[in-house]
Amino acid sequence: MAFLDYLENGPDRQIITAYRGCGKSFLTSVYALWRLSLDPFREKVLLVGATADKAIEISTFMLRLVRDIDILQSLQPLPDGRGSVNAWDVGPSVVDQSPSVRAVGILSPSLTGKRCTVAVADDIETLSNSITVLKQERLAAAITELEAIRKPHVDNELPRRTIFLGTPHLESSLYLRLRRERNYAQRLWPARYPDPASEDWDAYEDCLAPVIAAEVEENTGLIGEPTDPERFGHDELLKREMSMTRASVQLQYQLNCRLSTLEKYPIRLGDLITMDLDGKALPETVTWASGPDQRIQDLVCIGLGADRYFHRPMITQGWVSAQE
Repeated sequence: MAFLDYLENGPDRQIITAYRGCGKSFLTSVYALWRLSLDPFREKVLLVGATADKAIEISTFMLRLVRDIDILQSLQPLPDGRGSVNAWDVGPSVVDQSPSVRAVGILSPSLTGKRCTVAVADDIETLSNSITVLKQERLAAAITELEAIRKPHVDNELPRRTIFLGTPHLESSLYLRLRRERNYAQRLWPARYPDPASEDWDAYEDCLAPVIAAEVEENTGLIGEPTDPERFGHDELLKREMSMTRASVQLQYQLNCRLSTLEKYPIRLGDLITMDLDGKALPETVTWASGPDQRIQDLVCIGLGADRYFHRPMITQGWVSAQE
């Protein structure tokens, strides 16, 4: 499936943003076990959660799969080796300071000094650790450590990966920051097909999963329909949407940070009309627009969340002398 294909063949620094309950943690756990089965001697998986408890849940699930699935039983920890849910070694691994799988919290002091070939940061952004600007900065500083602890790539070994899994909780989501400031690639899997002709489509900024984009562009009848009806059908999604605010639905199911910004911050820098004037003449009519052609790329916009572009006018008419 497209999700696993992106994990395996995508860039080495990736953000997988998908709606709540789509199975991100499950599929990535399977991917991590696949890597361990291919190279049990050198692979080191670091599981990072918002808290250690979340990471331990994933580690426990992986251990259960190793013990219950026939083709994975060769990875079971040896009786005299590390075998706790916090840190465990696969059976064929060699003696090493770093365990095959380790689970830690993103803000844990013990994160420093660890080593891994693949780091999986699962839902590390929550309202509790990102509700204030100070907490957001603390979280952003903590994830810098993931770059330092990832082992360098070696020929004939599996490619190194840093993988963020999550659902945005804020309009100024950490995942937006990682993509814009730290050169991470992002792939988005919303719960419903978006409308290619709407402003919401532009909010995905070319990060929408290609399979979803191709399907809805080819068949506009899919607009508003569930992207995975076998897991979350229309009725189930509707029940959830009716119990949530519109902004929460757009954030956590449609992965649209821009709409939340529009609702929370009605006065936006992107609403300004920005243009060069020499002070000698002024246009009588100025028409605002926010399409790609109106974005000013070389003028830094420090707005909140998705408010990140100034716009030049779409049309100017009737230039007159400024003295008039």
